[in-house]
Amino acid sequence: MSSNIIKSKKIYKKNNIILVKKVYKKINQFISSLSKEEMELLINNKVSLELKKVKNNKNTCNKNNPAIDEICNVLKNFSNEQDCLNYINNKNLKIEELKLIAKNLNVGLVGRQNKKTIIEQIIYSTVGLKNKLNSLLDLELK
Repeated sequence: MSSNIIKSKKIYKKNNIILVKKVYKKINQFISSLSKEEMELLINNKVSLELKKVKNNKNTCNKNNPAIDEICNVLKNFSNEQDCLNYINNKNLKIEELKLIAKNLNVGLVGRQNKKTIIEQIIYSTVGLKNKLNSLLDLELK
């Protein structure tokens, strides 16, 4: 009977770690989209963060453009940043297409950004965060 309790606790802990991993990803995406001034306001308690319930948006990729949809799906599967960068560079995407991809992948873009910066943010949000969170998850389970 006690072995069932131990297994149950391990499953509970693993499920909580997965939830924390998902929440951390969302928070990190939001924070990375803030400007330096906005971060300073947050640090100095001049502004606060608010949790809001939003409608569930299942439209994560562009239904009107199957090419963008395909690129989104491919980017989600990369585990190596260099491979992801090579893939994006080989597609010769325009800034408008990169912004569409970023929007579809929930990458926070603020203000005017150049092509290189948008690509870096897409890679970080899809591959970099995934690798960072997986390494944190590996540390927690050991």
